[in-house]
Amino acid sequence: MGIVSDRVDQFSKSSAVNNELTWGDVGAMQVSGRPVRQAFLDAKMVCLPARTKLYKFHSYPGLQPDTQGHITGWWSPYDAFDVDPGWDAKRMMAKHLKVNIRELGRVTSAITESWNTAEYLAVMTLKVHIWVAYGRFKHQARGPAQADNSRRITLITADRSERSPGVGEAQGPRQIRDEGRLGTKNLPGGGRQFFIPNLKPQHYSHFYSRSLLSA
Repeated sequence: MGIVSDRVDQFSKSSAVNNELTWGDVGAMQVSGRPVRQAFLDAKMVCLPARTKLYKFHSYPGLQPDTQGHITGWWSPYDAFDVDPGWDAKRMMAKHLKVNIRELGRVTSAITESWNTAEYLAVMTLKVHIWVAYGRFKHQARGPAQADNSRRITLITADRSERSPGVGEAQGPRQIRDEGRLGTKNLPGGGRQFFIPNLKPQHYSHFYSRSLLSA
């Protein structure tokens, strides 16, 4: 039975999306004008099975495909994977450290303010087996905040709910939310990440997102 399972596993890997790609191929891919390898301290190709649940910090509530139909390839494991404890454990860590989960994610995942506001948690589940690059985030300079995301400015609406201003909306009364920005000049990274090349909407399901402004 074990031999049969191994053969099935090998067949799944050989037929998985991106099975023809090597780390050399993926590392040389350009994202926002930079090769993917510059975002990693180290990386290797791993095959994620269908039904793997993934998350990412995102600037928007939805995922917008590019001109080739691909969506962003940067994701993290929602459940424990290798040495990554998963989303729930990171939330507990942030609570223990008395820091907002967005700031913890920014520091450990080296997410600069100019790249990503980290306003939303985006979650999806893979429908296919797919080969991805996996490794540690490389450190990044924090850089100047575009809108100082450590002390998030939000609007207060008539019903007292909070939201970001929409396009063309006038600025209303503001409330400053202290998110406990850590005193780091740089973003050390070191957490684990996936880069999933050629990821398309047909490769995942059960997508949802939620605001992290009150997380």
